[in-house]
Amino acid sequence: DIDVEELLGDGDLITQLMEELRASAPGAGEVLVDERDDYLAGSIEDLRGEKKVLAVIGAGHIDGVKKRLHTNQKLSQERWDELLSVPSPNPVWKVLKWGFPIIILGLFGFLLMQGNYEELLAVAYTWLALNAALAALGALLARGHPLAILTAALASPITSLNPTLAAGWFAGAVQMKIAKPTSKDLQDFLKLDSFGLFWSNRVGRVLLVTAFANLGSSIGAYLAGTAIIGTLLV
Repeated sequence: DIDVEELLGDGDLITQLMEELRASAPGAGEVLVDERDDYLAGSIEDLRGEKKVLAVIGAGHIDGVKKRLHTNQKLSQERWDELLSVPSPNPVWKVLKWGFPIIILGLFGFLLMQGNYEELLAVAYTWLALNAALAALGALLARGHPLAILTAALASPITSLNPTLAAGWFAGAVQMKIAKPTSKDLQDFLKLDSFGLFWSNRVGRVLLVTAFANLGSSIGAYLAGTAIIGTLLV
């Protein structure tokens, strides 16, 4: 027989982290752990019938899925419907999310078609400066690495025009690449016994750089957009 725990190596640590997540943040634990355990166990149960099924699942879900399978209790149809349901997006938010960048791009296009290059350069400078400066400031306040701060500044003017992207994602990815968190960092962070962990812990720092850079980018886009619209309306 294959010793799963031996293959995983960190099986006990992963289980402990999952339990700490559930204890410190019950809502997150239910979504990230319990609901997925239910879905995985239910899917395996439906497939196997009288046969054996080889399933590859995340290490953090092994204990939960095993417990559910050993009880031989199938999920109710109501529970299945709940797990498979996808909440409908708010149409108002969708309009706002796409409307703002469309308006900004439309203004750029209008000035270009009018041949008003001086005004176009001024508008572009406002957009670039406010987006870059405030996104970089956010990453700086999170004590991000200089390259993460630079990434936030470079990405923000572009990502602010695309609702599917965010400057903080890129800044956070760079921060994680440069100061890669360890399993101990994650274990310490999940204890959440000090707000200072967001700055002192590598996991917390990545999250903070991502969040603050996104916040700065959003504020920069709003200020730049309103300034541009206000200037053109005068």
